[in-house]
Amino acid sequence: TTLAWMDPDAKYTDSYQNGNWDGYHRLYNKRTHSAPVGLLERAVRALESELDATVEVKRESPDAPSIDTEWNFSSTLRTYQAKAINQAQSNNGGIISIPTGGGKTIVALKLLNIIEKKSIIFVHTRQLLSQWEDRIQSILGIDPGVIGGDQWTEGEITVASMQKVHSQ
Repeated sequence: TTLAWMDPDAKYTDSYQNGNWDGYHRLYNKRTHSAPVGLLERAVRALESELDATVEVKRESPDAPSIDTEWNFSSTLRTYQAKAINQAQSNNGGIISIPTGGGKTIVALKLLNIIEKKSIIFVHTRQLLSQWEDRIQSILGIDPGVIGGDQWTEGEITVASMQKVHSQ
């Protein structure tokens, strides 16, 4: 239960009442063998505690190809944006949560500018697909690949509609 929690309202749901769900939300997905990237340290601590052993994490995926970006953003980053960028860098990634209108796109673009690695951005609306395409071009100086609508082009940075990728 270290990576799960009981839903206090579970007893009100049909799936719980029918015996199809035990009422726990689990962060580890057994079907896909995945969990949010920000849980690595917590998972290691939980395993070490339960196993009374040391857990070693090896990252075996090859480095993404390097790319060359510009930084054409005339405004100064807000304090919380700079802090999020610094924390993501010092932790080699993570989950960044910023409210609507808080500049998530700019934060992500700055991280892409810093790491300069081939990347993909998943979005869930055509409006966001278009917004990201425009911002990547204007701020990073890269013509992005676009996967969405009737397009399927891949680039150094690709913006992809989750619906289009899922439908393939």
